[in-house]
Amino acid sequence: MRGIRTRWHEARSGPDLPGWTHARSYAGLSPANFVHRARLARLRELLRGLNLPQSGLLVDLGCSDGFVISELRRRGDLSSAWCAAGYDVDRRLLGAARCRNLADVSFRWIDLNDAGAHVVQPGDLVICLETLEHVGNYRQALLVLHRSVRPAGWIVLSMPNEVGLVGLVKFLARPLLRRQAYGDFFTRTRDVMSYTVAVATRGDLERFRAPPRTIWSPHLGFDHRQVVHHIRRTFVDTGLWEVEEQQRSALGANRFLVVRRVDDSCP
Repeated sequence: MRGIRTRWHEARSGPDLPGWTHARSYAGLSPANFVHRARLARLRELLRGLNLPQSGLLVDLGCSDGFVISELRRRGDLSSAWCAAGYDVDRRLLGAARCRNLADVSFRWIDLNDAGAHVVQPGDLVICLETLEHVGNYRQALLVLHRSVRPAGWIVLSMPNEVGLVGLVKFLARPLLRRQAYGDFFTRTRDVMSYTVAVATRGDLERFRAPPRTIWSPHLGFDHRQVVHHIRRTFVDTGLWEVEEQQRSALGANRFLVVRRVDDSCP
């Protein structure tokens, strides 16, 4: 089993890139690859259901190596009249994205932990896929997300589901597929047991993210329910956003939220 994990890891890693990129996460036959392909399929389905204009600006927050932007272009989900801008905190991934040489697409660095961060130009459509679970403060990131979309523009947000049966399967399966899947998240065996119980019983996972960090590599401690609650309290109930769609993908492994910005004031 160790040999299988090692070969899988080396196939995904390279001398010039981190061990994870969007492009690599969609290739292969692992459960993670299935989840990512299902997520892309659901994204494309949601975009087809939106009344998007013939031209506009797509902003991808957490763009990685530009794979998703490239796929949306290649598959015709956005017309050639659309421009795009991708943002990420990993400069190596941004370098790989620029090497794609996509026409009318720019890639820039951003730190979503900085509530004062902003994109060069707000988009007509903003996508943020499986990114909030990795930032140190998703509340700050959501403020950046709000400022990144124009009034009447759309936000498509996807997050992993890490609780219940699906979450338990993910939690137990990751160490079989990845070396050091959880890094230094757990310091004691009893912490692992406590976390397992919280996942299985749909308990609060956020309490395990202490002390805070600026970047979270594993999904551990991320609770999409808390994010949705914060979105409703901060943006929906205050009239800044309207929720248009809530969807699932990959047998419930991911949650999608489609919202429209209806006000141009910041909370």
